[in-house]
Amino acid sequence: MTLKNRETSAKNALRYGHFKKAIVHLKVLLATEKRVEWIDWAQTAHSALAQQLAQQKNFQEVVKLFASGHRLCDLSLENPVYINALQKMNRLDEALDHYLRLSQKELLDKNDKVALSIIRSQFAAYAIAGVSEIIEQLPENDPIFVDFDKAYQLLDAYCHSDDESVERNLKLISFRSPYRDLRQIIAAAIQLDESNATGDVAGIEKSRHALAHISPDSAFSKLAELLHLTSADTQDILSPFLSLNSDSQNLVLHMKGWQKEQVKIIERLANLPSEPDFNTLFRVADEYQKDQPEFCTEIAKIALIHAKTKNHKVVTLKRYEQRFGNLSFLDKYHIDALYETLYLNSGLKLEEYYFDPEEEFDDYEETWEIFIDVINDSKHLPKIIKQNISLIKALIYRNFSKQRCKKNKPDQNSADYLQESLLFDPSDKEAHIELNRYFLDNNQLKDARDNLAIALDYYPDNLEILLLSIESAIASGAYKKAAKYAKKILDVDPINRQARTLLCNAHLSHARKQAKIGKWHLVEAELNDAEQWAGDQTQIQASIAVLRANMAVAQKQNKQATELLKTIKEIVDTELNASLIIHLEATSINADAKKLHRLAKLKWKPAKNQGIDILFSFIDLGKTCFEHYHENIILQSINALLPALQTIKLEAVSLQDYEKILEFCWHPFKLYNLLDIYINKAIKEHGDIPLLVYYRYINKRYLSIDEYRKITRMIDQARDQGDSKIASRLITLLEKSGPPLSFLNELDDDEFDEFDEFDEFDEFDDNLPPKNLEEIHKLLPELIHLAASDADITKMLKDIMSLNQSEINEYKVIIGMEGLKDMLIAFITNGTQPNDFIADYDNNSEGKEKGKTKKKPIFPFNLFGDNDE
Repeated sequence: MTLKNRETSAKNALRYGHFKKAIVHLKVLLATEKRVEWIDWAQTAHSALAQQLAQQKNFQEVVKLFASGHRLCDLSLENPVYINALQKMNRLDEALDHYLRLSQKELLDKNDKVALSIIRSQFAAYAIAGVSEIIEQLPENDPIFVDFDKAYQLLDAYCHSDDESVERNLKLISFRSPYRDLRQIIAAAIQLDESNATGDVAGIEKSRHALAHISPDSAFSKLAELLHLTSADTQDILSPFLSLNSDSQNLVLHMKGWQKEQVKIIERLANLPSEPDFNTLFRVADEYQKDQPEFCTEIAKIALIHAKTKNHKVVTLKRYEQRFGNLSFLDKYHIDALYETLYLNSGLKLEEYYFDPEEEFDDYEETWEIFIDVINDSKHLPKIIKQNISLIKALIYRNFSKQRCKKNKPDQNSADYLQESLLFDPSDKEAHIELNRYFLDNNQLKDARDNLAIALDYYPDNLEILLLSIESAIASGAYKKAAKYAKKILDVDPINRQARTLLCNAHLSHARKQAKIGKWHLVEAELNDAEQWAGDQTQIQASIAVLRANMAVAQKQNKQATELLKTIKEIVDTELNASLIIHLEATSINADAKKLHRLAKLKWKPAKNQGIDILFSFIDLGKTCFEHYHENIILQSINALLPALQTIKLEAVSLQDYEKILEFCWHPFKLYNLLDIYINKAIKEHGDIPLLVYYRYINKRYLSIDEYRKITRMIDQARDQGDSKIASRLITLLEKSGPPLSFLNELDDDEFDEFDEFDEFDEFDDNLPPKNLEEIHKLLPELIHLAASDADITKMLKDIMSLNQSEINEYKVIIGMEGLKDMLIAFITNGTQPNDFIADYDNNSEGKEKGKTKKKPIFPFNLFGDNDE
């Protein structure tokens, strides 16, 4: 490569964010001549790459990169990224030396100022922890030195419970101080102490939120984590407590107001096995109750609730009241509600066939709603409950939502519960975030806009709520409003990549909207704004170039359009990637994609050994584009490129690489044609193995007998190889399609051995289905009731009885899911029509007992009720 060509390649690589490639070229160039322009490029490339490595927390590589950059192009070591990396590697002397030089510079840009404040905070933490060399080497006007005495006195006053001094020193430390996180932590700890003393649950929650808000990257984050732990319920502290060092344990004891004697109880409890004898747990509480009555009473209640799930013969309500006194009316209802929570969680985990989640959700919710009624009607409530009735109700409804989401994605029910919780506690940040995430994911834009307006009233500067507001504004076409929210984030956090991306997308979306109606002067203004925030995001840079090319074509400046389109390959690396971006943008504004391809003069002739690299580059770009374009536009564009994709030659591709390719074809794009092409190549190269068989049949709605048998063999093979993930996926395929109807009639007795590990066949191991069709019909009711899921029944009602979803829903309201199963059986065996069946069903149901006795399973020990572990 000539120097001229290498210079062009370095320039383009730098322009489009390919910093490693730029450095490789610049090393060669600078070895020939120390040209000022090349030195500047090399410094820029090293700094940008170091920033990326720092974001990945690869601090060792950052230090190495700066050292090599310093030798190559005199890269300055007075750089915040370099200093922070030295701090993270505990090379404090070097870090302090470079910090002192950096802090003396007068002209720093906005990003460097933000980074410098983070470095100061880290040094401030070391200083307050007793690394005296830091304060000794700092000039008196350095912020770390200036506020050191105030911060030290604040911490000392808090430790000695000197409230007056604490209040005074809190006011002396500003929000710009390097000790600001320490100030926030101590302010939250003070509020936590006061709230615990008065039983102010809302105050406790507010303190916990303030502590959780401290960034994990903060130098004071460990202190925040410890104080957050002390604010948790007693049972949530037990296990983490023993893993702490002695200093941390002493802090927890002090904050909880515990005596050292309680450590013995904690050790006893924390060392219990995962499935303890609840009699032992109860005895521990009984043994120590004279010394710690309140603490041990709570432990005994936990033992009582969990023992109830096992129908324990020893730990009973009677024994509890003999040893710890009578439970209050309210406590009894509370324990019932906690028991239902535990039963629900354990049942969801075990997934026993007799466990009906919907029915159990109803029982669980009804029990808690009774508890709410008791609170509402009670005249003699404990003070702590009386003061916090609204918050208690909010917490209960939040937990309803959480339980609904344990086995399924958030649905309208879980969203309704979150809305209900916000009626009682409208300031709950997490509930606002979860609710609006649901609204946006389900395209409920008006609901999102209305709720975000409320959330912004409470949290006008919260990053997550502002980001959701940007998404909502873009989805609603309110691009100017989206830009306003993004700029608000960037004023506080100028390097926030997500906000920069969303801001770019807001400007690009508005540009596309204007392009559709030919307002090109407004398009240019939006593209200029997008370019300002694009940074090294190559997909956005390429999109801007294509839109400008479209503008040139509209203004009959084809030569200019060609020049713009030629740059796209340099931006996104390959002709195939360039074709994708061109097609995406042309489709987005209803432009002529074919004309743009002709003007771009792209030559699609990939080298034989580049096939896999070109395909992976395309896959990575496709995944990025999925976040920025409507799904239909992406599918249309990728399908237009199928002929080009089919020409990519793949040779000696590893199974791991094929899995990445096949997953891209299936999720999220559902590229069925492309999936068939690559699965055929993969099977030809690697044979019929479980992973590839899974992708072979992933889109088949119905399986033949041979296909069904093949998948069952692959399940066994995957299990033998220890690949439980693929075995589980293959089982899901079988459950989705079900066995072919002719399958049961063709099986020999010994062939049912294949199903020994399927729970739904356990009941029939000793009574295998006969070949006689009439006898199979007799067995059918039992098969459907035990083996068929609700989804299977719905599918059969549609396929066999030709019912639509609204009819199924209507019948389900009348006769329930079990009734639908019986209706299906009646139709298959006797041809009974739905209306005739429902009439008979109603007559037969009269006088039947509504309640039923549930078989309660034996559950593993779960101390906290709502814990999945």
